[in-house]
Amino acid sequence: MVTDEDCLTILTLSGAMVPAGMGDLICVLMEHKFIDVQINTGTVIIHDLVEVFYDVSHYVGSPNMDDNDLFNLQIYRIYDTFLPEDDYKKAKNNMLEIMKKLLSKNKILDSYC
Repeated sequence: MVTDEDCLTILTLSGAMVPAGMGDLICVLMEHKFIDVQINTGTVIIHDLVEVFYDVSHYVGSPNMDDNDLFNLQIYRIYDTFLPEDDYKKAKNNMLEIMKKLLSKNKILDSYC
């Protein structure tokens, strides 16, 4: 399949792939042209953007942590992987600023933000 130039290779992803440590593997597949098209859910994209904007990684925690304690500390959990809620908010705000600059004449975006 990989050597067949007439075959379009599509990789579909959903869920928390980056916190699960799959980000590097996905990059290698893209760099070596093993995939032609990648389709992602927002979850895959936001986790990657948080790491790109802040040069931080997700933190390894314990699956036994109390959800109420994490909520009070404003920490998101994906089983045993943690990331501060504030990093997601900052990434969202950075993306909105980039979109506003790129689409400054777009009335729909202005009314949404």
